[in-house]
Amino acid sequence: ISRDLGAGARAVAGLVCAQTGYELYGTKLIESLATDLRVQRQLIDGMDEMASGTLDMLMDGLLRGQEVDHSEYFHSLARVVGAFGVEGGVVLLGRGASLVLRERAGLRVLITGSEPVRVMRVMEYHDIGEVEERILVHKVDRDRAAFTRQHFKADLRSPEHYDLCINTDRL
Repeated sequence: ISRDLGAGARAVAGLVCAQTGYELYGTKLIESLATDLRVQRQLIDGMDEMASGTLDMLMDGLLRGQEVDHSEYFHSLARVVGAFGVEGGVVLLGRGASLVLRERAGLRVLITGSEPVRVMRVMEYHDIGEVEERILVHKVDRDRAAFTRQHFKADLRSPEHYDLCINTDRL
């Protein structure tokens, strides 16, 4: 399941897992990547939402005495997601899994929504102001798009990468 920030994909993924008995890998996928790369989870946490050369990521890694470049991260991502794809019985939330697995995925889904609805949902979650949330939504959208362009040479939101696209504005 690929998603836009605030679209409600985590809730949808939870419902899918409850109905199918599959295991959800969102946060657990980050932990698997950290284990594969032998680094702390915090270093991996936001790497799929950053284009290479991000100063904050580099500084964070250097301060921890650990450094992971985007090439290492991308290869680990392909390895870990590929292994989950072969194993099956899982719902992979985010991390470009639909682009890594492509046709090998059981079902590739994009969960999206209009910007005003997404901003409202993120505001409720973080309990901060609309201006800050609108900026956050734009930043996350921009960073995710840059990562997928860089590593997959693809537009993350293009419907050609999905079997099903769901707009959750009214759901």
